[in-house]
Amino acid sequence: LQKLEGHTNGVNSVAFSQDGSLLASASRDRTIRLWDPSTGQEVQKLDGHTHTVDTVAFSQDGSLLASASADGTIRLRDPSTGQQVQKYEAISGVHTVSFSGHILMTNKGSLPIDSRLINARSSEVASVNIYLDNSGWIRGVNGNLLWLPQEYRTGHSAFHGNTLAIGLHSGQVTFFRFKS
Repeated sequence: LQKLEGHTNGVNSVAFSQDGSLLASASRDRTIRLWDPSTGQEVQKLDGHTHTVDTVAFSQDGSLLASASADGTIRLRDPSTGQQVQKYEAISGVHTVSFSGHILMTNKGSLPIDSRLINARSSEVASVNIYLDNSGWIRGVNGNLLWLPQEYRTGHSAFHGNTLAIGLHSGQVTFFRFKS
């Protein structure tokens, strides 16, 4: 349907906004490009990372775009303006990012999103009930729920409600479900 050209090096990640009106692409050329998938036209080129951009993801309502780079930063931007609204530093090896309410999930753990960015967006999905922190704890709203041994902290995890799935180096996928 479309051939989108503009990056000067390989593309590492692509993500559609929830409504399909934007496509983000992350590249080894240190840029993120936003595209209109219906026309194939580039909407914006986002600079700022100083190394390969490994992954991108939109928030559920499309009001935030997260990008993680080999430069050790994760940046949140407003995709309508390209303006950076939050930056996390000194986090290396992040290859996956996703939004879960007020938490940014990564393969290195979870990061809190500035509440002013979430509260100002009435259509944002309600906050997640559980999350995995950087020290290996699965935490709920009332504190620690479960500490994961190192072999379960491989970084490939997904949350849905109160269920956590973890992909292990052994090839297994382990599920944990927590009561409310």
